[in-house]
Amino acid sequence: MALLDPKADLTFKRVFGENPDLLIDLLNSILPLEVPLTSLVYLPSELLPIEDGKKLSIVDVRCTDQLGRQFVVEMQVLHVPNLRHRMLYNASKVLAKQLAASGSYGDIKTVYTLCFLENSIFPNTKEWFHHFTINHNSIQDMTMEGMEWLYIELGKWRKLDKFDTGRKREVWLTYLSQPDKLNHMFTAEDEKKFQEVRKALQMIDSSQYTPAQIRGMEKYVDDYMYYRDGFKMLVEQSIEEGRALGMELGIAQGKAEGIAQGKAEGIAVGKAEGRAEGKAEGKAEGKAEAQLDMIAIMDELISGGQPEKIAENHRIDISLVHTIQEKLKRS
Repeated sequence: MALLDPKADLTFKRVFGENPDLLIDLLNSILPLEVPLTSLVYLPSELLPIEDGKKLSIVDVRCTDQLGRQFVVEMQVLHVPNLRHRMLYNASKVLAKQLAASGSYGDIKTVYTLCFLENSIFPNTKEWFHHFTINHNSIQDMTMEGMEWLYIELGKWRKLDKFDTGRKREVWLTYLSQPDKLNHMFTAEDEKKFQEVRKALQMIDSSQYTPAQIRGMEKYVDDYMYYRDGFKMLVEQSIEEGRALGMELGIAQGKAEGIAQGKAEGIAVGKAEGRAEGKAEGKAEGKAEAQLDMIAIMDELISGGQPEKIAENHRIDISLVHTIQEKLKRS
């Protein structure tokens, strides 16, 4: 069967926003819960502001379970500025709306936010599973209960090329990342063992959707590609501006060596090494490499990376990182 992308807005909400058994299985497989979910009730996805004039929030899926705990589940494919702040804001609103005027603070239940990310939000680490709680600054294992956030970077996880049918978490992540691969690798025994995942696969069978719905999901893919192409356009513009400022982005070899030798041996040697080598060798090879570096640098800046750390990782001058950062702010 031809499978649609489970990360698309329509399929994700249809699979996990309309099938409690699938959402329960997903949450139990991924969240470190002391007491597993056995039942849930869906809640409105609109988080109304606490006061008039404040910000309205809309999440993908929200529910509460048999213990009163609340869960917010988000699928985020494109980069969103200040995503972590948005997740903090949404969880705070969910927590604040739990109690009636006569309620007791002791009745507050934990709010769990689970966010799947196609792109990296933490570019400076290889870790792909991020679990945040509110902890004591100096006393280990002392936490404040009430809110927990989990971010799963699917792109990083996919690069590990893991498929362990002994762990349901990996099976669900494969479903979200590479459903075709999962569909072809499933054995008859796996289908019995992972009935919920098999049902989820059947729900993204393209034959289950109307042509209009499929066109909508194709637009989702087109929008994503447009987003990536937009990055490439910014890269090209930054390359031209970098040349005008004397910061040629054949910097991987040409400019870096040119500046280093220019400072040590004088402007004449610096220009000869930097510009001649940077333009001659860097134009064909260095330009392509620089564009890739630029995309990585821009991704890291948008994801909140520190310019000093980015400059160190890419072995470039900090002033170039600041130039790219200013370009992003203006775009």
